[in-house]
Amino acid sequence: MLINIKKVTDICVKLRIDIEEFYFLYLVSIKDHILMKYYVKNINGFTVDFIENLEKKGLLLDTNAYSKSSDYKEGKKVIVLATLYTTPTFDDAIEEEESIAGVADAYDELLDAYPYEIVGSNGVNYPARTGATEKNSALYIKHILKNPADHDKIVEAVKYGKENNLIKWGIEKFIENKYWGLLIEAMEGNRRQTEGGETMYGNNEF
Repeated sequence: MLINIKKVTDICVKLRIDIEEFYFLYLVSIKDHILMKYYVKNINGFTVDFIENLEKKGLLLDTNAYSKSSDYKEGKKVIVLATLYTTPTFDDAIEEEESIAGVADAYDELLDAYPYEIVGSNGVNYPARTGATEKNSALYIKHILKNPADHDKIVEAVKYGKENNLIKWGIEKFIENKYWGLLIEAMEGNRRQTEGGETMYGNNEF
């Protein structure tokens, strides 16, 4: 579970925003337009006044020039999600808390799932937990902060790859190149094949 509600509350109190304002700003900051539209469609929209209030608080920047008649509807500007950006005030608050999503422990969870050794193409065993912890952790956390939903699936895929001898890289290279995509593809491919009555991966060559 990657949500640290205490951290979220601390940020809300520090910036004097409510949880809905935080949610909106956070989705803008990570540019998750799909989730934003999903929320608006199924739960609630965000009014022009709501957005302008966040601008007044110095937390949101609207870069649309609003120079065309199409930029307005019934006398009010039409908000374009792609032109919205969070300000350094909000971004710095996120970084200072480091882990609104409890990502401080995310790298440790990944490391716990990762094998100690990998087998090279020559059949020789090599250490798998390569690189500097600080560098690996910072790079992985940077990705997770932007894509918090990825972590659980990555750990699941690493466990699958470990069980099926699919991990061929030291963890430093694994993180730098985001090789978890290959493991997720293999895991989900295996799941589809198993559901269809066949096993595509497992002990087969990756």
